[in-house]
Amino acid sequence: MNIEKSRQAVIIMLRETMENEIRWNISPPDHSKYFLEIGESILGNIYCTVINGKNIRLFQYKFKGETHYRLEIYDINNDSTLWIFPPTDSIRNLYDQVLRQFSGVEEFLEEFLEAYDNKTNI
Repeated sequence: MNIEKSRQAVIIMLRETMENEIRWNISPPDHSKYFLEIGESILGNIYCTVINGKNIRLFQYKFKGETHYRLEIYDINNDSTLWIFPPTDSIRNLYDQVLRQFSGVEEFLEEFLEAYDNKTNI
């Protein structure tokens, strides 16, 4: 597998997530028990989407006291991992962007700053 192609794909996913072209969903919490390796524990939510007919899963996990991020293609019927993207900083950036998307922080900041500007311009 070409690692450079994987890296480029993650960067495109990040860009399209930032532009709301890719929308993510939260996976039900009980799914996490099916795809963990021994010693791994999920931190936070598991986010899923479908891209080009492939089920994609993104999550943050702890292993041996360190935080990691995983992006993978999985089988939706049995939750088994089919392929794991090689770890890159872009996967963490993608995770952070998905959190921003779910938190609604962009809308909050716009509304908050607009309300503040309106209050101070009176």
